[in-house]
Amino acid sequence: QLADAIGLAGLDKSVVVSQQACLNVCGSPIAVAIQGLNRATYVFGDVDLPCDTNDLLATLRSYLKNPDGWIEDGSTCGRLRHCLKARVMALPVSQALAGFD
Repeated sequence: QLADAIGLAGLDKSVVVSQQACLNVCGSPIAVAIQGLNRATYVFGDVDLPCDTNDLLATLRSYLKNPDGWIEDGSTCGRLRHCLKARVMALPVSQALAGFD
């Protein structure tokens, strides 16, 4: 359902939905992570789908609008701003690959 909503919102060219067995947010039954190459990573817990779908779409728009994915104004995320479990700044690829020569 989430992938369908992302497609209807026209974000399917920029966003891929995949399911994972665990995001290590065990106390929050439905968790959603947003990540991208050279972009910040966000983990939300206690997400209520489909009720939070519009807030998730708004969050994705804010995430995609910023080149590094860093969302300064959490009010654009609606209720999801209260579900944030982790926000990690982007690690540039050049730093991520350092030491793996």
